[in-house]
Amino acid sequence: MTPHARTAEHDAFGPWIDTVRTADEVPRLYRPHGVDPFAARLVLKVPRDIPRRDTDPSMDLYDHLLVVGDRDLEVLSRVGSAFTARRIPFADLVAVRDRVDLLDGLLTVHMADGEALRIPFNGASADVVVELTELLMTLAGESAGVPGSCPTRTPRATPRIDVGQDEAGVAAAYWDLA
Repeated sequence: MTPHARTAEHDAFGPWIDTVRTADEVPRLYRPHGVDPFAARLVLKVPRDIPRRDTDPSMDLYDHLLVVGDRDLEVLSRVGSAFTARRIPFADLVAVRDRVDLLDGLLTVHMADGEALRIPFNGASADVVVELTELLMTLAGESAGVPGSCPTRTPRATPRIDVGQDEAGVAAAYWDLA
């Protein structure tokens, strides 16, 4: 069996959601659609739930491409070796929910017509999905005439760690050396 030629897409593949910054980073499957990352506010590629060791460069590795434009969210979804495209105007967004249970994440986009678009993702990308959720809700609010509906970020509290005398001594010695 002849090994497949390496590709940048395969080399970069992992369980995390990646931001697409250039046309070269658009997954091969979705390139015919003509997505322009420079014209979009945000473009994210959501990988398939497949171990990297079970992939090869000839495979379509991404289940979804999420394109946040000026007026809508466009979702390209893999169906076999093809894809479907769906545009959701920000004005039609009713709610966006993201949840993570260990490594199982689910992004749900609820629309005014009662439909819900569900996109599973690896929980390792929870921070990216939270930012997407906040952006979508801000844009949905603005399209409804509500300015700045996204809450401001508050600094996270430093977790308190209870340490014994030995650990405190090691930490103090570290800071003395640093």
